[in-house]
Amino acid sequence: MNWENYPLLLKAKEVQKILDVSKGKMYELLNSKDFPVVKVGRCFRVPRDGLKAWIERQQAK
Repeated sequence: MNWENYPLLLKAKEVQKILDVSKGKMYELLNSKDFPVVKVGRCFRVPRDGLKAWIERQQAK
């Protein structure tokens, strides 16, 4: 996966597509403590590099 093609902050829908999960699972992840989230006003954004690191941690488990 070429992470450089993605913006620095990803929308929930973009992350949902990358992870290939349901909308419900996506919002469950957004509300979990170990998932990288930045709140911009009322919107959730996921830092691209944080998502990459989170995926790597999940693979190591």
